[in-house]
Amino acid sequence: PIDDSINQITKEISLLYCLPQNKFHNLFAVGDLSLQESVYVHSAWVFVQHFLNRLGPEYASLSDILDLNDTAQAALLSRLKRRLRTETFTPDYILEI
Repeated sequence: PIDDSINQITKEISLLYCLPQNKFHNLFAVGDLSLQESVYVHSAWVFVQHFLNRLGPEYASLSDILDLNDTAQAALLSRLKRRLRTETFTPDYILEI
């Protein structure tokens, strides 16, 4: 049993080493989340960011239609891309939800 306990502590310390600080660290520090829960929720949070912030096939279709050699059209597409990425689901907004 003592070897199992030491093994478990070693695993948990390795998690702290991998993710020493994240948005959920305070919840772990005050005891609201276990170490495993804080690592899991951090991983899920990062996954959700990637999943929700995809541009989608509509953006690709629009990119194919526009003439990207035309600076006005290229700038418009660039602004649209930036807006889709930054104004929809920011990491802080996902955390808030």
